[in-house]
Amino acid sequence: MNIRIALILMSAGFVIVLGSTGCGTARQEARYSPHVTVTPSSGEGSAREFLVTISPAIDLKMAGLLINSTPDGSKACYTLIDVKQSKFFLVKDPGSGSVPFMLDSSGENSQCSVRVLSVRRDIERNLYQFRVAAQFKPVFAGGQSLFVLATNTAGRNWLQQAGSWMVAL
Repeated sequence: MNIRIALILMSAGFVIVLGSTGCGTARQEARYSPHVTVTPSSGEGSAREFLVTISPAIDLKMAGLLINSTPDGSKACYTLIDVKQSKFFLVKDPGSGSVPFMLDSSGENSQCSVRVLSVRRDIERNLYQFRVAAQFKPVFAGGQSLFVLATNTAGRNWLQQAGSWMVAL
């Protein structure tokens, strides 16, 4: 699966996506702004389970947890889930391409090893949750941010910082 990372900027009530239609181009899109949380939203350690919640989830196509000092997929611990097909991916070191893995098995890159432990869609509450166990590697030590990615079926992306983590080994 080839994964494209888009830079998303908020401006005057619109989402401006740079990079999805070509480098340096931008287009105006209707606002897509789900509510996202990561639990825990802060802490310290070399390993941790994170619970990611996204709502609304009715049109959710792709969900992800990006752990990095910047909102960039390169040299990151970046887990993606194809919600519709229940497929799991860890983005490769350069920030493009991915390593597929199964539920409760591991994906690994130079920054971390991850396992998706569970996924849950709650139709009644219109939310999607997934639990990821991350084991960080020494090269990834230091302050990192927790970003949540949500992409809806119309292709609109949302990337929001939801916390921070100090990788201490």
